[in-house]
Amino acid sequence: MPLPTVKNLIRPILLLTNRSEVFHNEAKIAHIRYQSSGQSQYLETALGKYESALTSNRSKNRVQRASVLSDYAFALWTQYQRLGQPEDLNKMIVMQEEALELWDDADTMPEGYPLLILMLGNAYLASYRSTRSAVAFGKVFAFYKRVSEGDEDDLRNQALLGMGIALWTRCDLEQTSERLDDAIANLEAVLEFTANKMGYDTMRARCLIHLSSAYRLLVPVEMKPPLRGERLYSLARLLLERYDRTRDVSDLEEVERLALEVHALDVQSEEFYDSIVELQQAVHHRRGARQKRKCPN
Repeated sequence: MPLPTVKNLIRPILLLTNRSEVFHNEAKIAHIRYQSSGQSQYLETALGKYESALTSNRSKNRVQRASVLSDYAFALWTQYQRLGQPEDLNKMIVMQEEALELWDDADTMPEGYPLLILMLGNAYLASYRSTRSAVAFGKVFAFYKRVSEGDEDDLRNQALLGMGIALWTRCDLEQTSERLDDAIANLEAVLEFTANKMGYDTMRARCLIHLSSAYRLLVPVEMKPPLRGERLYSLARLLLERYDRTRDVSDLEEVERLALEVHALDVQSEEFYDSIVELQQAVHHRRGARQKRKCPN
């Protein structure tokens, strides 16, 4: 969630008479400082200031309260990602739900409205992973779907990524293949969207991690050789790209293993075997480059 700069926030504080607004701006400044420094005291200050902003709010302006709740919830999400405390996640969800209700009644849609819905999807996905609640999963999908139907490409693809992650995660946790194809289709759409685009490395890397995991669920041992070979090859290509981004040697080793497995399958296609040979050559080339980096002389 993009935040304004500290410089842009400090000067307006001098002009504010509403104590809630003062606390709100001070909280945003502290949160920015945490994001840039990683020092936990700034995040603790932000959370304290957001709490003060809520308790000192005497305004009947529902949009203003919703804005404080939304920003406070985002700081709690940051805290949850850092510490993994369920109470932070639950408090965040309660605040976001209230903010959404307040904004739904507003005459005009606030700027942060679609992002709030996306964050609710993220929060309920985290809740589903820990509780396996069918209610939580239903909300995950409902919130992501709302954002995926919007006009903003960036948010829409973040929602598609979230839906893909949610669907394959359910398949993994509940040992089912229901809608696994949909999960892969969503993740592949995000992979296509991020191809050759500047500024989307993080989204693409995250997509690769989850798409490779989804492909693993899609390739049962009893699958017939032609289809199994195609799926294993697709997984190997994803892992090779992931290796190029992370330099995790375990991915390279897995690509090599998959290439050998596919090569051993009875797939009667010369073109397909040529692709496997190219894959093996790519692994060999990267191993050589890795060895040169280790021994430059």
